[in-house]
Order: sequence, then structure tokens, then C-alpha cells
Amino acid sequence: MSTIFINEQPCKKYLIMKMKFAYICLLALVVASCSKKNDRAFDTTPEERINELIDKYQTQLAGGTNGWKALLTSPDGTVYSFFFKFNDKNRVVSYSDFKGEFGVAKESSYRLKALQQISLLFDTYTYLHVLADPDPNVAGGGLGTGYNVDFEFYFDNATADTINLVGRKHASKMRLVRASQAEATSYSSGGLQKAMALSDNYGKILQYWKVFTAGSTPFQMSLDTAQRFVTLFFTNGGNTYRDSSRYYFNGTGMVLLKPIPTPLGRITGFTDITWDAANKSFSMKLGNVTVTMAGANLPVAIERNSAFNFRVTAGEAGTYWYNTGGIRINGVNNAYRTDTLTFNDSTGTYRNYYLFYQPGTLSGTVDGFAPIFLNQAQTAVSLMYGSNCIVDHSSPDGRMILTEHATPLGDFPFPATGGADLWRKWMYNSAGVFLVRIDDETYDMVSASDATSWMRWYLW
Repeated sequence: MSTIFINEQPCKKYLIMKMKFAYICLLALVVASCSKKNDRAFDTTPEERINELIDKYQTQLAGGTNGWKALLTSPDGTVYSFFFKFNDKNRVVSYSDFKGEFGVAKESSYRLKALQQISLLFDTYTYLHVLADPDPNVAGGGLGTGYNVDFEFYFDNATADTINLVGRKHASKMRLVRASQAEATSYSSGGLQKAMALSDNYGKILQYWKVFTAGSTPFQMSLDTAQRFVTLFFTNGGNTYRDSSRYYFNGTGMVLLKPIPTPLGRITGFTDITWDAANKSFSMKLGNVTVTMAGANLPVAIERNSAFNFRVTAGEAGTYWYNTGGIRINGVNNAYRTDTLTFNDSTGTYRNYYLFYQPGTLSGTVDGFAPIFLNQAQTAVSLMYGSNCIVDHSSPDGRMILTEHATPLGDFPFPATGGADLWRKWMYNSAGVFLVRIDDETYDMVSASDATSWMRWYLW
């Protein structure tokens, strides 16, 4: 009988391989089981979650029983205030401080929609659309851009009482804050329109200087209704101070975004504003103090170095000042119609492009002013005639006095009649002019003999 010997090594290898295979299969089953349990990280679909978020914001907006105060900030920092009251039927009532006539309720529609983010869309024409209108004839905004504000916003973040929105086109920012019953009543009872009497009627005070006294401190106000800046001038201890802030209106008055420190304390705004058309003055409250602001023939506070700085600013920059609006006199803009000036020679008719003022035309104390003309082809500008003037700004009250220099400016004589001649005589008024700095590149030149006449210069 033959003996058969079995090789044990291949059998062991076989058993090991079988065990490995079984382990791999078991691991695959476990992984598959885990995958099935975790293939959905949420209990709802993305569409369901989006709808839940839309419902949440819709409920929050409509749940603002007293409405929402809103501040809209454009990319250049200009601030406009609104008041909104949303309901659950996609209707919204709006108020706006853009101008007085917008201080009344206007109803329109809105909706929430999932775009790239959950968004609030004001989808029928309302006050927001007026500011965004690309036609300058509608509200005076830029051609094609309006005031660079939006009427479609996405939700950036929110708490129970505050919602922060960002414009989808211009990235303007709007903050909504839940209003109180008193605040809601101030809007519905006409408080915004009443407050906006300040900006609507400010220009009806014909004098450049708008002044009031609070306590024993005289103040002077300058209101830039286009850029929405208010500037206060005042004196303290013999020194003149000035400070500016952006502003907006709400249902009780004007609010300063940056409080202005004064001898009376920090001024945060003005309330109870009333326009007196008969006396061309305003009554308003500064804290608990009632003040009256009216026109004055002379400033109560002037920066004495303004005339010097006006000349130095252009001189150091190697440039000049220009004016396109002419002179405002007694409430009439461009009273001398310098925009219609022309000059004729053999090549054709030149039309006025702007008025020009340049320090140091002949020496450190001699400046020059002239109209600048645009040729018929509108390809070049020329100075045809002008006047050099000796400058004296040593007056202790800050005024600048010009005296005509014997050497003319330009190749032709200054006209003896018409708008150009009237402007020349205005510049040489013996009482002189005051220079008021609006910002580093803008100054107002105000007649010292007639506070109802002034012109604005911009740095070229």
C-alpha cells in the first residue's frame, strides 16, 4: 500500500485567503450600511430648507407690528432714511426722507425670493425706485445709475430686532430696526414731512449766513442737501470751530450720524422743526432749548485763514479753481448768466465753458480770473480776456479784498457790458469777499457787501 503525504503549507494559505475575503465582505457591508444611514445630512431637502428660511424672514418682516426704521447707505456714504410696514400679503407701506413730498405713505408690493441668496425684492415702483431711477430728469441722479442705490437686497444677517441687507446691484447697505409704537405714530401723523421742512425750505433764506444762538453761543449752519452734510460753525474762547456730519431725517427731526461737540455739549440733532414762511426763519429744538435760525448779513463765525488757504491750496497743487454755476444773487441761480458768454473771431464762435480763478498769475500777491471758452469744434479751450488782481487777505475778520492790477490777463480787453462785466464788478466790490471752505476741494466765495450773493469754486 502506498503512503500519500499531504503538503500542509498550501492548505494554510488557502484558509488565510478565505478568512481575508470574508473580512473584506463584512467591511463592505458595514460601509454600505453606514453610507445608507448618512447619505442625508439634513432631515429636509434643500428646497424645503430654503422655503423655511423664506417663511422665517417673511414672518419676521410682517411681524414688525409697528413697522421698521431703515437707513440706506449708498456706496459713497450718503445716507437716506426710510420707514417700512410690511404685511403678510406681500404689500408694504413706505416713507422716505429723500424729499418732503415722500414723507407720506406710499403702498407697493414686495416679495422674498431665493436667488443666489434669500432676497427681498421691492417689485413695484416705490420711493426706492425713484432714487435708483437712471433718468436724471426723475430725481437728479446720475445718468444710467441714479443715486447708486438698490431696490433688490439679499439678507446678510438678522437678529430678532435688526435685519441687515445688501443691495444686489450696487451693494448699497440697508439696516432695518424694529420700530416702537411712538415712532410709527410720528410717521403716520406727518412728522417726517414736518422735519424735512428744514431741507425743503433752507434755500428760501436768501442770505448765505444762516445763524442761531443757543445759550450764549452763536452758531452758523451750512446745509449741503445734495451730499447730505450739515456743518456747524461756532466760536469759543475767541477761536472759530467747525465740524460736519452726515444727517438724515426721521419722524421727529434731523439726526446727525456723528454728534458734533460744542460748548453746549454734543449736538446729536434738531427736533420740533417749524418753518416760518413770513419771516423766513426756522424754529427748532436743540435738546431742550428752542432756537430760531434766520438769515444774517455777516457771519457770526468765520475761519480767518480761509482766504489764505483758498489761494495756497490751488498754488501748491499747481492748478486753479473753476465755477460752472455762476453767481447766485437774491435766490436766483446764475443771475448774470455767465453760462451764455460768447467770444467771436475769424475762426467762429467760442462759448463759455467755465469761470476760472488762478492764484499767482503774476506774483505771490497777484491772482487772475477769467471766463474760459470752448472752441466751435469743442476740441480746445482758450482764455481770451481776463483780469489780474492784487490780493489783500489781511483783514482781521477774514475777508479778501481784490484790487485790479494794471496788467490785463489775456489778449483782449474785458467787455464793458454784459454778464462778464457784471461778474468783474462783483469780484472788485470794495467790501471784498469771504471764503468759506466746504471741503478741501470746494470753497464758497460770498460777497461781504451783499450776503444774498455768492458763487462756488471747485479745484480743477
